[in-house]
Amino acid sequence: MRYFSRSLVLCIGIAGCYLPLGCSEPAKDTKKISEDAPSFSLNDFGAEYDSSKLVTWLQAPVVGTKSRDKSGTAIANHVRLTFVKKDGAVPASVGRVRFWPYMSIHGHGTPNNGVVTPTADPHIYEVSGFVFTMGGKWELEVRVSLEGKAYALSIPVQVPEP
Repeated sequence: MRYFSRSLVLCIGIAGCYLPLGCSEPAKDTKKISEDAPSFSLNDFGAEYDSSKLVTWLQAPVVGTKSRDKSGTAIANHVRLTFVKKDGAVPASVGRVRFWPYMSIHGHGTPNNGVVTPTADPHIYEVSGFVFTMGGKWELEVRVSLEGKAYALSIPVQVPEP
């Protein structure tokens, strides 16, 4: 009986985030990146930073659960986030970078938001291992603090149907 009740609680806990039981959005941290700094949008970001260099696809967006090969190399859904000012200068400081794909038309995210990894350059991050569950219009949600300003960025991406 003890095993059964633990399994039932686990099943209900897992199902609760996939069934319409009030979890219509992905499990994302909605707290501000910095309690001291206001949040700025993509338009605010574009006033000071080069938004054309923000996202570079290293591996094209695809639908499916296999985003890495057997050796662990990313084979799909692998992006580089580059934070650089319009004049080419890099920000003096980059705080925590958070990332998750979100499909607003359906009100859901992905089962795996990917792994954000800093590179040798402190203003460049790579994100891989995230899964698009279906084709269509998605948004890459990025939260980052640059030089003490918190930015909430939503970058549109069209994922092709499989």
